[in-house]
Amino acid sequence: MNPIKAKLLAVAVAGALCLVGGGAFFGFQHMQAQAATVGTLAAVSESAKARQLPSIDTMMPEIPEVVDPFYVLIIGNDSRDGTVEANTSAHSTGPSRSDTMMLTYIDPQAYRVTLVSIPRDTSATVNGQPGTKINEAYYHHGAQGAMDAAGELAGVSITYYLEMDFVRFDRFVDAMGGITVHVPIDMSLRDIVRGGTVSLSAGTQQLNGAEALVLARTRKPYGADQDAIRQTQDRQIVEAFIFKVAKELGLVSQGVDTLLAHVGTNWPEEELRALVEDFAEHADQIIIHSGTGPYDGRIFDEYGGSWLAYREEDTWREIIRVVEQGGDPQAVVPLPWS
Repeated sequence: MNPIKAKLLAVAVAGALCLVGGGAFFGFQHMQAQAATVGTLAAVSESAKARQLPSIDTMMPEIPEVVDPFYVLIIGNDSRDGTVEANTSAHSTGPSRSDTMMLTYIDPQAYRVTLVSIPRDTSATVNGQPGTKINEAYYHHGAQGAMDAAGELAGVSITYYLEMDFVRFDRFVDAMGGITVHVPIDMSLRDIVRGGTVSLSAGTQQLNGAEALVLARTRKPYGADQDAIRQTQDRQIVEAFIFKVAKELGLVSQGVDTLLAHVGTNWPEEELRALVEDFAEHADQIIIHSGTGPYDGRIFDEYGGSWLAYREEDTWREIIRVVEQGGDPQAVVPLPWS
């Protein structure tokens, strides 16, 4: 049951009990009315006053304030469900992989958000098989598997996840009225949701859902380090949404409602809503850092010729140390274009 409905139900039940108890009490007093004295009637009146219903505010427990920093894993999966490629031989429906993984550190007291991309090709052990790409953890074990794999790599405990596929991302952007971002180069890609082709010109501009999805997916024109550059674009999109909602308090409720309608998550709604409202009220204090984990790699013949990003756990520990001290992860791993 919805927590608010449950609390209102509790109030209603409490009220009913009070009314039933009060009725029985006054019924008894009525039978004794002829023998009652003025003093007894006054006592009954005071007793009735004492039976006032508690207010809703006093019966609804407060949502605990989140003050300690915590980690969230943002997942963009490559599911073709609902797309024009859903029934093609190359992209059948079914389990998908986490093509985008952002380890997100949120410090509620400092109003700081740090996004660190986990390259999807990072070497991991999944189902006892070393030399497996880390995005396979999501394929086999869903969001919890991705959280476990990411947490083991970075040496942290991840509290919540937010996951979204192509179709939900497209619809989410449109429902939010689009986003303003910088498109680094001219790019063109198939509209995976509706068919046809979407082309973008370089420059800062407003994008709708189909256009934002092209920006989020484009990588091949970049050649070397193409996936690390793609994830730079993905982080920019997340940053744009954070600032879009924070800029106007009136968008907070709509933003949270729209987000929850388009993502899968284990984040309690009341806690998420309270956090977003608090950040929006302190929009001028929000700090966002953005960076990536190690993305260099090579082809490993011993693992079937797969190209894997090196699993540099020591580097990840340094990234986490810098992030938790309020620093910029780019100080540890520079961006591909730096």
